[in-house]
Amino acid sequence: MAETIEQIFEREVQQELFRLKVREHAKQRYDEQKLAEMGLPVGVMAGEPIETNTAELFPGIIPQHGAAGIYGQKEVGKSLISVEMQYSALTGEPLWGHLLPKHTVTKTVHFLAEHHSYMLQQLIQEQLRFPAVNMRIFGPEHLLERRIIVSNGVRRNIAINTYKKLAEGAGLVVFDPIASFIQGDANAENDNSSMRHLVMAMTEIASENGAACLILGHKGKPMYTQEGRKIERDRYAARGASAQEDSLAGVHYFGFVGKEGNLFEFSTTHYKGKKLEKMQLYRSKETLRHTLLT
Repeated sequence: MAETIEQIFEREVQQELFRLKVREHAKQRYDEQKLAEMGLPVGVMAGEPIETNTAELFPGIIPQHGAAGIYGQKEVGKSLISVEMQYSALTGEPLWGHLLPKHTVTKTVHFLAEHHSYMLQQLIQEQLRFPAVNMRIFGPEHLLERRIIVSNGVRRNIAINTYKKLAEGAGLVVFDPIASFIQGDANAENDNSSMRHLVMAMTEIASENGAACLILGHKGKPMYTQEGRKIERDRYAARGASAQEDSLAGVHYFGFVGKEGNLFEFSTTHYKGKKLEKMQLYRSKETLRHTLLT
């Protein structure tokens, strides 16, 4: 006797349920096999000697693990001081005339996600006048469609893998500026989840190459009282979501002192380690290089 439509439907449902159960069981077995192949991490004991490769690159400024962020207003010189840090890390010359790196590196990589790489080359060659060192720059004209690391709250693995490849051999990786590596709606930069994903991805790119990580970003626009007095925030002054500062191992603010002349202040709002006191820097009008005053 021929099956009814209801019987055929029920038979197909049962077969599909069986296939789903098989797939679920196969996935579980696959995950167990992968876990067995990977093994489990053993961690470290609190009292064990600290590994020497965990030393900071610049004490109180750039940790070897995790990422540090430097935030300042537009055109204050964030890229400038990041280049000074790279030069010091490469040569061992004291940063700003006084601060020695804990160790030197053989290569740095600067990911410049806005404008053009020649602008940074011009700064280094014609103004700072640094001799040639192993500092590689990737501008937006090189990164192209792989520039964006997080899009609409989702990690772009093709971009992350590209950055990891480009950063091979580097001891310090710089991302400049953070807002140019993310895209989404008009509120993307203010989304805590997206910005946390971005900072963690940048940290991963550097750490998988054994490099320290430095991220540059803009401060939020200042607020003013009715009397016209500018209100400065001493915490969470970065433009956008607060999660970006929370995700960083160190956060520093860099800004003008007085009437935006040649004096600047470098201050640390938080750091996973010994925190530095505020520092005043003098910028040479001729070379744009900084000298530590305090």
